[in-house]
Amino acid sequence: MIPPGLYVLTWPLWAWKRLKGTCYALTDRRAIIYEPGLLGRHKLRSYTADSLRLIRLEEHDDGTGDLIFESPPNKVGMDQSIGFLAIEGAREVEAMVRRTLFSPGPPRSESPAQAAHLVPMMSVRTTYRLSLGIRLFQFVFLAAGLLTAICIVGNLVLFLGVVIFQPKLLVSLVAQMGRPGAGGAVGAIVAGVGSVVIAALVAWNFFSFALAIPIEIAIDEDGTIGFRSRLRTVALLAGDITSITTGAWYDANRFQAVVRHKGGKLTLIRASNLSRSI
Repeated sequence: MIPPGLYVLTWPLWAWKRLKGTCYALTDRRAIIYEPGLLGRHKLRSYTADSLRLIRLEEHDDGTGDLIFESPPNKVGMDQSIGFLAIEGAREVEAMVRRTLFSPGPPRSESPAQAAHLVPMMSVRTTYRLSLGIRLFQFVFLAAGLLTAICIVGNLVLFLGVVIFQPKLLVSLVAQMGRPGAGGAVGAIVAGVGSVVIAALVAWNFFSFALAIPIEIAIDEDGTIGFRSRLRTVALLAGDITSITTGAWYDANRFQAVVRHKGGKLTLIRASNLSRSI
């Protein structure tokens, strides 16, 4: 717990240092973020109008605020805000970005080569992928299911090995138990088979729950939302989604989101900000 604790304690210092060397730019085609990276390197982020459909403003009372473009998870699974951060006149900046990139302008003539190059970009997809926290959560359930399955297989192999290779040992064990009678024998068989079945169901629930967790969410411009897990992909129209609810602050599962649609529901782990995104 020491490295995550140090990261949390020193995060304001790193954020201040990063923002001090960050520059923002706005052209008639894109918004640009120029920020320092590791070992003296710099990182350039470029956002076109199609990739800024989900921008949101978080403004403070003094007029400063953050114009957030996206909120992907960082290396420790925490959501990080990317955009024009800690700016003065945040509402004016938002209006300027929207007026520059989203307001209709005169049509621009494109050459045939440029038009052919722009055709694949007309269908823009915003993708949210699996964070580190969900990976760890998924790994725990997969490990629990695997351990349960190993116990089941090991017990069955041991039992079959005794029956096939050491039948006398099985007879002696039954003899030590006395004569249970027909009812006792049936009860023992039912109890043994029942325990195996219950353990198998528990293992299957572990595997199915872990593999059914959506690990990627893709939002297309045509209103189609795809939830991809390791088992299947569920594609929904935005109009088919009836509600997106998250837990309250006192809920133990407050970071999960339940997406209800006309055909059922989907449970998303650590996706409390998904409702704002969708």
